[in-house]
Amino acid sequence: MISVAIMAAVVLTVGDSLIETFGDVTTGWVDQQGRIEEQADTRVTSPFGLEVTASSTVQVTLTNDGSESLGMFDDWDLIFEVQESPGIDVVYLTYSSTTPPAAGAWAVQGIYLNVASSTAEIVEPGVFNPGEEMVIVANPSPSVVTNTYDRVTLVTPSGIVTKVIVRILPPILYVIDATDGLVYRYEMDGTFLGAESLDAANANAMGITASSSLFWTADLIDDQTYKYTSDFSLSATATLDAFNSDTSGITTDGTSIRVVDASDPKAFKYDMDGVYLSKFSLAAQNKDAVGVAADGTYIWVADASDALLYKYDLTGTSISELSLTAANTDPTGVTTDGRNIWVVDVVDAAVYKYDMDRAYVNSFSLTAANADPQGIANTPQ
Repeated sequence: MISVAIMAAVVLTVGDSLIETFGDVTTGWVDQQGRIEEQADTRVTSPFGLEVTASSTVQVTLTNDGSESLGMFDDWDLIFEVQESPGIDVVYLTYSSTTPPAAGAWAVQGIYLNVASSTAEIVEPGVFNPGEEMVIVANPSPSVVTNTYDRVTLVTPSGIVTKVIVRILPPILYVIDATDGLVYRYEMDGTFLGAESLDAANANAMGITASSSLFWTADLIDDQTYKYTSDFSLSATATLDAFNSDTSGITTDGTSIRVVDASDPKAFKYDMDGVYLSKFSLAAQNKDAVGVAADGTYIWVADASDALLYKYDLTGTSISELSLTAANTDPTGVTTDGRNIWVVDVVDAAVYKYDMDRAYVNSFSLTAANADPQGIANTPQ
């Protein structure tokens, strides 16, 4: 009787194990089938060849051409192959929930119905839905190098792979002129490249900024911001806050727009469509703001009275001041690419370059016609 009981127990145990194993296999098969179906419905596309300028970050626009909604970006993989002399550095970037990402990280800058027009998503904010476009920002370490070809590989949790070849171009500086209403283009060494016309109504532009192949200016007289496409065709306008009526500079970090005011020493914040969000007061000494730059972490405001560059965090807390070089005493605009800072001077019609440690690097003179510079921007990513 004992042996029969033992045999029965063994049979039952083995039977349970077989049933459990069969259940595991079935569950695994169902999961695998689900992944296969998800992969079949997932399609993320990007430009095969992308040209960007050398800076600390690289922006890539992706399109959800599939039928699956995508999220859980912290489970995505991003690999950046950086061409360095004499070889290639393969860098795995970690996901960051904030922009701009730190070195060695990547982030989602925004999800849009249309990136070119900055039309924001409507359904399920933060989810990459079919038909939407998503801008990601990568900050590889080591950084990209001018005149090289790099590769970005993005892998979704379901295993869908998207690859983008990126050509790193030399950056360009754009200097706006208040007298002739033109935007002058320069290489970093000061080589003049040409000029573009602003819209006729934007005749009193004070400041210029750029992001994702778009440009914005702020107009002193009609108190509006003007948005332009990459070829400086007018795209849209937006009215500034009533208290922001003496604009003297504009900047964007790709997620919001900041406009400083010469009469009311404050930095006004707007969304990318120009809707007013908030403001903060500048430092007491920073009472004559004439230009502003932002990189998503810090904000720099130039002052015409004391020839200083004031550094703030995003909440408006004053952090430090930079004394401009002796010749750069009449600043009218400032821009940064996260590696360097450029300040344009209206009296000597020149652009001055500083590193991020606030040390003066060099300068170049503007072309003769660009005699009334009132703002500066670097090439949009």
